[in-house]
Order: sequence, then structure tokens, then C-alpha cells
Amino acid sequence: MDYSLVEQGRNISDRIGNFEGTLNRASPEISKQLNSLNFWSNLIDAGVSISANIMPSAIGGYYDAAKKAIVINSIALLRSSPEMILHILIHEGLHAGVISFPLEEGKITTPQVEDEAATDSLTLLILEKFFNITKTSSGYAQLVHDLKRLLPENKADPLITIYNRDFAGELDSSAAPDAVIKVIEILVVDPFYEQNKINPLKMVDLMEFFIFRLNDLAKLFPRLFNLAFNKNADVHDSCRVSKKEFEERFSDDMFKHLAKRILQDGLLLEQIFDTLISKETRSSYTQKHLVSLLKAEGFAFLADFGEELLLSHLKKYVNTKRVFAE
Repeated sequence: MDYSLVEQGRNISDRIGNFEGTLNRASPEISKQLNSLNFWSNLIDAGVSISANIMPSAIGGYYDAAKKAIVINSIALLRSSPEMILHILIHEGLHAGVISFPLEEGKITTPQVEDEAATDSLTLLILEKFFNITKTSSGYAQLVHDLKRLLPENKADPLITIYNRDFAGELDSSAAPDAVIKVIEILVVDPFYEQNKINPLKMVDLMEFFIFRLNDLAKLFPRLFNLAFNKNADVHDSCRVSKKEFEERFSDDMFKHLAKRILQDGLLLEQIFDTLISKETRSSYTQKHLVSLLKAEGFAFLADFGEELLLSHLKKYVNTKRVFAE
């Protein structure tokens, strides 16, 4: 790397051209790769400055949201591998909301990611998916590992879904609840659904599963959850969410999502019916009786959040079994 980075590092704030030019001379490939993510043009459009400065070697850089400024460690620029420099710049660029990349359906997204676990996980995903780089890591490796452990298998880029600006906007306090709901759907409801397909999926069981996961989510998404629950929290504050507060604000959305998953799976719904009703007693049930039984057995949320679709399934079930009372 060119030592002019250190010399300029103390005095190049708000001079994107200088930083880009210096980086381009030192490592043209990195500058080119960042350009493919619209990094430089997005910086200008978003009014975000970028500079290099000397800081402790353990720190690769940081994003100052109040000043809308990315600051990169000059020492890291000088001593780190090109892959690691790209990792740092993408990581901080995700915090700043200046990294654009295509989604699977061909759309371009430019997420603004707050929490470190999600930021570094998404950084690694971008590096691997678009640049075939798989050997970088950071001080957030344990958080990345913990988040990966919770992510459901065969889920296409769930972190992009969570932080996609199409629904999250700038991810301020007004948009945060939508992102929290998406986190709950992907990391709580969907795994619960997949793990319990052959067993009745009751509301009480899902609540117990969520409480089991709550501490993990609070640790991995403290900034996001604080935006939704505690607007006065500092960026470095841990998150504290009570079960009661969650139930009041998000339980309906959680059960609505679970109801949608179940009601879209006619076979699973049929299995639930078969579990609750023995062959010997089926003929004594009407559709109305079966709805009442579902509610009594802990499946009221199916009627609460999908009554029309539920009744349609019930009608098909009755016609298929042909043993119900009229």
C-alpha cells in the first residue's frame, strides 16, 4: 500500500475522490470491486464521507451515523490483504447503506444494516457470492457463528430479506418493527414450523419456543430491537425486551405468519385434523364443531388469522373423508 494513505488519512474527510483515487492507485482491483457494488456513487448520493485515519490495529474501521462518515484504519489499509480491506469497506458500507447488489429476482437492493452479527454475515455472503472470497473473518466471527446457527437451512439469503430497503426504508424507528417481524418470521416461526411439522403446532408451544430464542435474538439484533422497543437506547446498549412487551406488540404478527404457513400446507392441516379426531368419532362432527375443536385444542390462531382459507380446507377435508355429519 502507498504510505500516502497514512499522510492523507488525517485530512481527507469529505473528499471521496481523494480516497478513491489513492485506493485505486494502491489496489486497482479493490476499487473496481467496490465500483461493481455502486459503492462510490452511492457514497456521493447518500452524502456519506469516507476517510482514512490511524487507530488501534484491532479496529478495521467504523461508521459514524451522526456525521454520516465512514472512517477506515490507515494501518489496516497498509498491512491487511486486499481481501480483508474489501471486507472492511463492505462491512462499513453496509452500516452506511451504500452497498448495492442484485437480489435473486433481479432487483437491486441497498440495505442499511445496524447490528454487527447481521452486518458481518451479510459481508461474508457478498464476498463469497460476488467475488468468490471465502477466507476473511473479523472480530465478529463468534456473532456470525451464532447467527448462522439460528438461520434455517435452504433459506435463500434471509439477511437480505430482513434488511431489504423495499420494506425497511432507512430502518429508522418507524420501520424497525417491520424488520423485527421479519427477524421473528425467519429465525423463530419458520424453524418452529419446520421442526414441528409432524406434531400439532399450538400457540403455547410457539410462545415457549420464542421465549427460548428471545435472549439469542436480543444478543444478535440489539440495535434493531432497541429501535423498535427502546428509542432512547445508545447504539452500544444491550437490548432488554420483556415477554409481556413482546406479546403486546408482536405476538399477533407471529401467529399470523404461522397460520399462513400451516394453511398453505393442506397436507399438514389434514394431519392436524386426523390427530385431533379419531376415525370412530368423525361422523359426529360438522365443520362448525371442527372449528370449535381446533380452538379448544390450541389452534384458535388458524381461525383468527385465516378463517376463510381454513373453512375452504375444512370443506375439502369433509368432502374427501365423506364421513362428517352435514
